Amino acid sequence: GRARATAGDFKPQEVANFFWALARMGVTPEARLLEAIQKHATATAGAFRPQNIANFFWALAKMGIKPPASSALLEAMQRQATATAGAFDPQNVANFFTALEKMGVTPEAGLAAAMQKQAVARAGEFQPQNVANFFTALAKMGVKPEASLLAAMQRRAVATAGEFIPMNVAFFLSSLAEMDVTPDADLLAAMQERARVSAPDFKAWQLEMLWDALEKLNVTPDAGLVAALPARATASVFRTSAPHDEAVL
Repeated sequence: GRARATAGDFKPQEVANFFWALARMGVTPEARLLEAIQKHATATAGAFRPQNIANFFWALAKMGIKPPASSALLEAMQRQATATAGAFDPQNVANFFTALEKMGVTPEAGLAAAMQKQAVARAGEFQPQNVANFFTALAKMGVKPEASLLAAMQRRAVATAGEFIPMNVAFFLSSLAEMDVTPDADLLAAMQERARVSAPDFKAWQLEMLWDALEKLNVTPDAGLVAALPARATASVFRTSAPHDEAVL
């Protein structure tokens, strides 16, 4: 009641922080509060900074809230994100696009282009999880990366391959396979070597995803990788129906 009554006084950071906290606690706001906050956020969208946008949409996605595709909130926030794309850091980029994908939203062409340009400019700061999550979101949205982004992210992945955890390896290669992209030889070598070294840490579904991605990419796994994988993974390509973990929100 109190929050709903004062929703019009919330600053963008307060909106983002409030919803982020609710999402972390697993609390879904009541309908009237949600309506009031979305209406206020739409009206003040021009004051939202990149982190405010990313955190607010992360929270909405985490709560399972999906604004209508033609909603004023989506239009306003995509417009603001496009205008401020040059200030998005790698985590903001990855979190915002992951949130949009979870909501079933395909970004407007201008926004997709602006975020890809920013990702290229800040590629040297992307962490493995940022790379994996951003590309997973693009793949699920049906957005094929521009050549400059693909080249930059592959270079970054090769440079930071030693920091990729099994989930990052599986999601990144799977996203490339889904996009029907042929990875550079250096990337394939680096990711397979990382998978070989970290093979004992792979969960069953991650091995399935990795194996399926390599098959779709028409890549014959390196002998060292095959030798390192558990017998159940090398016996055949997995065809289980076990649920996969989602990209981290």
